[in-house]
Amino acid sequence: MNKIRQILIFLDQGVSQRKIEKEVRVNRRTIASYLEKFKSTGLTFGGLLKLSDGDIDEILGLVKEM
Repeated sequence: MNKIRQILIFLDQGVSQRKIEKEVRVNRRTIASYLEKFKSTGLTFGGLLKLSDGDIDEILGLVKEM
């Protein structure tokens, strides 16, 4: 499973960023950055989870244009 999707699942469940950091092994600053970008979409975490991995990556700015 994609780490970003795992982070979204944990956020949807109300898990703390500290716990997510330990479970997924992603720095809390990165998680906080993702959280801000997720919030800026206006979608719920559940709504974001319905998107494809590619769409989520695009929201986070992880997709490089060719």
